Amino acid sequence: MIEAHVILCLALFYSVFCRCVRMDVSTHRPIRLVLWMLGTVAAIGLAAPLHWPHWTPDFFSLALLASVTAMQMVTAHYWSKSLPPAFTQADRPHVGFFSRGGP
Repeated sequence: MIEAHVILCLALFYSVFCRCVRMDVSTHRPIRLVLWMLGTVAAIGLAAPLHWPHWTPDFFSLALLASVTAMQMVTAHYWSKSLPPAFTQADRPHVGFFSRGGP
């Protein structure tokens, strides 16, 4: 059970990291906030077995973690080239460090 929890937390953290690379000031604040919270919780989940050695996740928490991780994987293709347009503020240009294009 612990191994599944750690693998799912690692996959979730990585999926959030890949999305955060695409974000910049043009990203809606609620999207940035939710992804920050999700990444933080995934990182805490990675450390949980070390901090609380006698803790084991129950079936429900593993199922919930697996569902959120699966949702991140299924929607990853929308983020593959750039930030999804629905998550961008129209009045701010996409000017992130990793943004595509040039002068």
